[in-house]
Amino acid sequence: MVFAWNPNGAVERAKLDDRFTYVRVEHNNRLSLLALAYVEPTDAGNPRRVFVSGSNETLTLEEGVITAFSSDARQWSMHKGRVVAQPGYAWSPSPAKPVAAVPSQSIQSMVILSVSTGAADLVWQPIAGGWAAFGSRNGKLGRWRFTYQCLEKDFCLAVQAWSSQMQQNQKAGR
Repeated sequence: MVFAWNPNGAVERAKLDDRFTYVRVEHNNRLSLLALAYVEPTDAGNPRRVFVSGSNETLTLEEGVITAFSSDARQWSMHKGRVVAQPGYAWSPSPAKPVAAVPSQSIQSMVILSVSTGAADLVWQPIAGGWAAFGSRNGKLGRWRFTYQCLEKDFCLAVQAWSSQMQQNQKAGR
C-alpha cells in the first residue's frame, strides 16, 4: 500500500477541529486527511500551502496545483515546471497538452460540496495533468475547492478542501 490510507474508516470518524484547515485526499478509493502545517510565499508572492498527515504524508498546493507530494513509499515534486519523481519516473504532465475544459462526470462526482457551494458555483480550470475547481461568486474566481491531478501515469490524486461541515454533509448523503 502506498499510504496508510483511512485505516478502519478513520477519516470518516475523525473529529475535526474547526481551528485547522484540512484537505481530504483520495487515491484508488483510499482516503487520507491532511492538516495545514504552514503557508509560505512563492517567488511570485502566491501562497504555497503545505499539508501533513499523521502518517508522514505531505502535500504542497500552489493555486490549486499539486507541486509536491511525499509519503514513506513515494516522493514527487515539480521544480520550475519540471517533474522530479521517485523512484525514477521520467513522466511529466504537459501543460501544453490539450485537455477538456471540464473534467468527466466521474471526476466531477468526487467533489463533496458544502451547503454554501453548489455545483453551479464551481469554475473548472485545466492544469498540468488534470483540473482544479474554484468557487465563483458574481463571475469572479474565488477560493480553491478541489483538484484532480495525475502526478505520474499510474498515480492520480483527488484533493479537496475539507471541513467538519463537509464531513457532516457527506455522512448525511448530501
